Formats: sequence, structure tokens, C-alpha cells
Amino acid sequence: MPTLGAVAGQRWRIEQSFELAKGEVGLAHYEVRRGDGWYRHMTLAMFALAYLAVLRARRSKGNGEKKGTLT
Repeated sequence: MPTLGAVAGQRWRIEQSFELAKGEVGLAHYEVRRGDGWYRHMTLAMFALAYLAVLRARRSKGNGEKKGTLT
């Protein structure tokens, strides 16, 4: 049962990350024409989201700002 809870928690985190990526870095704005273009777009969008997460962590380190917001 604890393993099932851990897996469910990870799935929730992943879904939250994708929703954030759709809204913040345009993950859902690509219309697939070719496979390599889709992979390129996904890679750049995830890289941009990771970069924004690092910036957010650095900025909120001393502010006590709520986690999960980019503004």
C-alpha cells in the first residue's frame, strides 16, 4: 500500500509539471508535422520550464514566496 501511494504521488507531480509547462512555456502550442520537430519542441519547452524553475527557486530563496508560482 505505501508503494501505491508513492506512485500516485509521483503521477500527480508529473501531471502538475505538464500543466505548468502548457501554460508557461507553450508546451501545447505545437502542431505535430514531423516526429523530429515534436521532439525538438518538447525538449526546448522542458528546458525552458527547468530554467524558469531554477530562477524561481533562486528568487524565492530569501523571500519566503509560495512554491509553484512563476510570477
